[in-house]
Amino acid sequence: MAMKHLGETIDIHAGGHDLQFPHHENEIAQSEMATGRAFARYWMHVAFLRVNGQRMGKSKANFIFVHDALQEYSSEAIRHFLISAQHRHPLDYNVTSLQESSSAIRRLNNCVDALKPYRDVAANGCGQETLNDAEASLLQSVDAMRYGFEAAMDEDFNTAGAIGAIFTFVGGVNHFLAAIESPPSD
Repeated sequence: MAMKHLGETIDIHAGGHDLQFPHHENEIAQSEMATGRAFARYWMHVAFLRVNGQRMGKSKANFIFVHDALQEYSSEAIRHFLISAQHRHPLDYNVTSLQESSSAIRRLNNCVDALKPYRDVAANGCGQETLNDAEASLLQSVDAMRYGFEAAMDEDFNTAGAIGAIFTFVGGVNHFLAAIESPPSD
């Protein structure tokens, strides 16, 4: 099925950590024997989603449908929640975690909105020599975020660390905004 829809080699194959052996070994052997090519570039074995401290499952009748979760939380908050822990660590679906993710998304959106007046300034490519201290510091925050994000993702898809790098940048934006007098006029 994967080869039919995604090709002979896929970028990421994910599954629960309970499928690591023998399911994935069998899948690798069958696929690579049939094609002579690597089946997947990366394999991710993820921990189980928990609900209020218990493993989620049909047998426990404690599962959440996405359409039900969307009644209470934004899709962005749910996505943030799902990537807020490194994929090998269990994730607990509970009110507190989803509220924290909702708050994090608001903080990110506020940061984006606060930076919108500076979009044209950045697009016009002002030279490094014309930057004031606050602008130079902001550019350093951008570079640090990029480096921290990439380093975290290169460390076994550490999405929690990548999100941390983004929020460090949000702090840099807040320092920038506090250091300037007023946003550029349109």
